Amino acid sequence: MTELIVHSADGIFKLTNNGMEYFIRHNHQEVFLNKDGNQRGVPFEVSNQVRDNLIKRTNEILKARTFDDIFQIVTECKAKGFCEPP
Repeated sequence: MTELIVHSADGIFKLTNNGMEYFIRHNHQEVFLNKDGNQRGVPFEVSNQVRDNLIKRTNEILKARTFDDIFQIVTECKAKGFCEPP
């Protein structure tokens, strides 16, 4: 469960091809400056805070029985800049 939480919060997908494992960070998570000079994406510091919040609640996540239960926990674990403007 911990590996799933870590990769999910960081927007990382694990791919395997011919026995080799590759880790790719979803492009919406990449941090960059747009053409107007505004920062876009989710910095690792922010996703790490969300990850830590979720890991602390692993037992609650494992006990969840519905999507709504999990959604509520994830919503409560958000950090500034994650799923909202920084």
